[in-house]
Amino acid sequence: RRMGYHIFGAQETIDFYDPHICRVNSFVSIGHGRCENSDGEACNIYYDREKLELLSHETFWLSPTPEKYSIVEGAIYPRICTAGIFEEKLSRTRFIFANTHLEHRVKELQKEQLQHLFDRLNSSYEKLPLILTGDFNAYPDTPAVQYVLTQLKDAQAISALPCSFRGATYHGYVSDPAQRKHTDRIDYVFVSEGVGVERFDVVDNFVSPDTASSDHFPLRVEISF
Repeated sequence: RRMGYHIFGAQETIDFYDPHICRVNSFVSIGHGRCENSDGEACNIYYDREKLELLSHETFWLSPTPEKYSIVEGAIYPRICTAGIFEEKLSRTRFIFANTHLEHRVKELQKEQLQHLFDRLNSSYEKLPLILTGDFNAYPDTPAVQYVLTQLKDAQAISALPCSFRGATYHGYVSDPAQRKHTDRIDYVFVSEGVGVERFDVVDNFVSPDTASSDHFPLRVEISF
């Protein structure tokens, strides 16, 4: 509510969260879990139905068979992407919003998962402006993130207003920054050609482990088409 999202992607969501989140600003949730019966952790997208209209959506697996439960060989967990085509009601601009969460241990599989993600988006979706959000479990100089940059632009890097935040986007509920697991960001917003970034923020809303909204800092991006 405070940050005024029109749409956002979340990772590791479960059904329990939806009634609480969807009480705010007329939010609607789309997506389902990554497990064989479509339960378990999800990569849900939440959008404000007063601002945006949902035209279509799906959740697919990051594998050679994205339309059914599947897992890349060697991965710890199945990984998914939730994607939808939205129309901004005021301007009638249509865009794709996709949200994902990559492998956290076997890092060499992250690029393969992303290749399956882009194969699906490029083959099954019309050419529209694209916003991709997610916990990539990867630093900016890793092969996974560098691969995404062959397809899209880093919203933080092209922001018209510079982002003052430096360091890790994952805090793990640890109060002392020096004791935190990561030293650099692992959460990203990427955009395609035709999407302008007016402002990019990493929102440091960490007060204490008891009041943190997540074990990651939220990202907030103001865009224009």
